[in-house]
Amino acid sequence: MKYKILFFSIVILVSCIRKESKLEWRVDEDSIDAKTLVDHGEFLTDKKRVYYKYMTSDCVLIYELDSVDRKSFVTFENSIYAKDKNHVFDSRNGILRNADLETFQTILIETKDGRISYAKDKNNYYFRDKIITDTIGFSKFLRNKTNGLSEK
Repeated sequence: MKYKILFFSIVILVSCIRKESKLEWRVDEDSIDAKTLVDHGEFLTDKKRVYYKYMTSDCVLIYELDSVDRKSFVTFENSIYAKDKNHVFDSRNGILRNADLETFQTILIETKDGRISYAKDKNNYYFRDKIITDTIGFSKFLRNKTNGLSEK
């Protein structure tokens, strides 16, 4: 399977091969270290950098994540969220400026079409990078979705 990847203004061709249950990425460019590349779902890491990916109808766009501490970077399993020692990130919008690093956690809701990834901290509920302002409506929504609801 071949993906056309846009890395800022550079086009990189990447081959993705499934071996057993893992994806193996092959990149013909020095910007990404293909030998150490690890797929974390919405994020990718190599030995030096963190990337986030965005799938479109005809390609996968991969961007380097700015302002990230690679050594402390961890993802929240099965979600669009990750964090390092300084910030919480969402894979499409980068840093969540209002998120509380210490209390941030994901809320994963299983649906017929897959998962919807919400999050919360001591101050707010989030959908992607947006703060949910209708907390009464959101609370009702969560109560109706109690089957399959888990907080991580």
